[in-house]
Amino acid sequence: MILKVPDHCPCRVFDANGVELKYAVWADTETGEAVHYVRGEKGFVFTTDEAYGERCVKTEWRQHPAPLTYTTD
Repeated sequence: MILKVPDHCPCRVFDANGVELKYAVWADTETGEAVHYVRGEKGFVFTTDEAYGERCVKTEWRQHPAPLTYTTD
């Protein structure tokens, strides 16, 4: 299943070891792939969107132990 913001939020996503994925905005529960907002020491890291030229929060792809699970509590 593909989880994405805002379609499935609010929810909490966990990897196969029970570790919560922080700041995930997209995740594939079967493969363990996820896209996360990048957070630095002083908060979220901002960048310029290449397609639109607008300021946005930087994202990065990460691989997590699959399968991912989620809860909507």
